[in-house]
Amino acid sequence: MKKFNFLTGLLIGIGLSACSVTFAASNIEAFLFPSKVIFHLGELTNNVDVSKSPVINHNNQAYVPLRLFAESIGARVNFQEASNVPGTHQIDIYTADVTTLFHMPDPEGYVTVGQFQISEEPSYPGRSNLTGLMRINKKMTGKSVQIDALDSSNHIVGSTGYIFTEMLGRKNEGDVMPFAAPIDLKGNVESYQVKVVDGWEPLSSEFVNGPGVLSDFAGVIFGPPDFSNDRKSLAHHGVDFKNDSSHDIWIEPLNMEYQIVKVDGDQEEIMFHYKIPALEGRIQAKSWFKAYLPEWNLRDPSGEPITPGKYIVRIQVPAALSYTVDGSEEVKMFTKIARYNNWEIDITQADIDKFSM
Repeated sequence: MKKFNFLTGLLIGIGLSACSVTFAASNIEAFLFPSKVIFHLGELTNNVDVSKSPVINHNNQAYVPLRLFAESIGARVNFQEASNVPGTHQIDIYTADVTTLFHMPDPEGYVTVGQFQISEEPSYPGRSNLTGLMRINKKMTGKSVQIDALDSSNHIVGSTGYIFTEMLGRKNEGDVMPFAAPIDLKGNVESYQVKVVDGWEPLSSEFVNGPGVLSDFAGVIFGPPDFSNDRKSLAHHGVDFKNDSSHDIWIEPLNMEYQIVKVDGDQEEIMFHYKIPALEGRIQAKSWFKAYLPEWNLRDPSGEPITPGKYIVRIQVPAALSYTVDGSEEVKMFTKIARYNNWEIDITQADIDKFSM
């Protein structure tokens, strides 16, 4: 158990992670207290991620950060820094009836959302933040959520774009999570609509790098995986499709599968596989799309820990992909869609022991 000196004020500072507050206080002694925290909200359960807001132990009592605790049970927290008089900080906690927290599902019933609230974004004039609570009803691997703000005529006056693309895949049915997403509004908001879509997310132009990772002016980018110490899994940053040209293109459905394979001589055995949602249609000039990939817990298809050895992490891609350039009807072909589509890794017994605990 690691030992730390904390300020009393730091306990509040951790709990109210969205606030930046500095004030004097006496020293206390506290310990990190690794714990699995599960909130039970009636028939709902919420497995809370405490990796960034750790539980601590002080005087044989466990402390969960206040904001994390409150938002996990559907409450809202408001913090007011102390003034000279009376010199005491004020923390307001607003609770809600669990049965009324969630009222807006997406059409397919993957999620139910509620407790919408819009606030100003000080760093970006004209931009707001949309916050709320989301309950997971179905497994969300490969899915993204988009929330549109509607005016009184049901016209869209703002959209969050895709949110929680990677995080949603790690959630279980029944989990509850708070969300926050930027939204640009062009009118008064009267209601919302929730969409769940396949997980190809458009990235902003600042993420688009040089053409060296591509075999042609457009194609698939697939980098190496790495181990996630926090989540005890083999993680991948995702597979990308990039159009580096100055013209929009239209592609036929691009179907790929993500696989992790155990290699023993000439023999291969698939340990894990995932069908990547198809990408098709218009790909704008100088644009980049990403599909996030699920993590692998280093277990075989029967759920048992794997054995040490050589493994291949790969994507299966078609031999060719037809496309047209915007403004032309001539059908052309990409004959090498990905420059790299597989990576070899050696997994040792020490790796397995570490990530199977």
